[in-house]
Amino acid sequence: MYFTTVRPIGKMPAADASKSSSSPLWVKLCTGVVWVVWTAVGSTFFNNTFVHTFQDPLAHTLIRLIGAVVYGLFWAQLTGAPVPTAATLKGLLVPSFCLMGANQFNSMALQLGGPTLPYILKSGIPAFTVAVLFVMGSRFVPGVYASLMPICFGVAIASASDVDFHVVAFSFAFISTASQVALNLSSKKVMGRIGIDSSTAFLAMCMNGVVVMLPIGMLHMSGRLPFSDGSLAPIMEDKHWDDGKKISSQLLCVGAAFSYWIEYALVFRMVALVGPIEFCIGDIVRRLGTILFGAYLFGKTLTPMNLSGVAISLLGCVWYALIDNKELPTKQKIK
Repeated sequence: MYFTTVRPIGKMPAADASKSSSSPLWVKLCTGVVWVVWTAVGSTFFNNTFVHTFQDPLAHTLIRLIGAVVYGLFWAQLTGAPVPTAATLKGLLVPSFCLMGANQFNSMALQLGGPTLPYILKSGIPAFTVAVLFVMGSRFVPGVYASLMPICFGVAIASASDVDFHVVAFSFAFISTASQVALNLSSKKVMGRIGIDSSTAFLAMCMNGVVVMLPIGMLHMSGRLPFSDGSLAPIMEDKHWDDGKKISSQLLCVGAAFSYWIEYALVFRMVALVGPIEFCIGDIVRRLGTILFGAYLFGKTLTPMNLSGVAISLLGCVWYALIDNKELPTKQKIK
């Protein structure tokens, strides 16, 4: 789901590994709990409420990118973290377009199909990643291919049995997932070449995204943001909200942007604190929490078949994470 967090080949860099071994267990656990809970609850609420309230996926993507830039620059000033240079911005152009595609199509899928379908498909990121690398010439140990079977099977069952299945939403979620895989692979390669960390790379890609999408967004919204007059935005009606329950439109915009930035900040922190297996397991718990809380919050029915597919897919992800030294040596690859 996140660039730099999907590490299908090899192990975590030495710097990350050293941090993992020296940090107290309670720090790892507390950070992991905050990451899982915030993503499953905070991000799910703000993202889905924004999309269904304003019915504008483009505004959702643009506001999150702008917010990430503002929060990121403020954090850099506060902590002395590096700010992207012109060379960094140029070097990350391709990953930036992948980030924009992943975010925009995910927002469009959320609008049409709700919170469940996009995150079910995102469970298949390991399978997508291995497929792309296979086409590019990499070969893997047999256990990797075996672990992809339950992932793909589970995603297929969960998606097909979704009570709100929407063909167009499925297509958007698929494109978003493919864009995320391209982002994972391209950003990792670029960061290794120009020598920057994940948080700086994320800030640079968001800055590129704002430059590209702001003119489009201004034309799309005729120069104004939804509910920019300060009126209260009605939250979508369901079993948890009545007609009198409203939220400030400004608060909803700020919340959507902040949840986006803090989610990635917690990802970077977790990558530094734990090893790739622990991170992958935490990511699976976070993803499951997002699916379940999204269904609860918006009154969505999860069928037994739907839940079974999610469980099978996530178990396949655990299997995949537990396999060490996934890639075969170079001499065993097909030239």
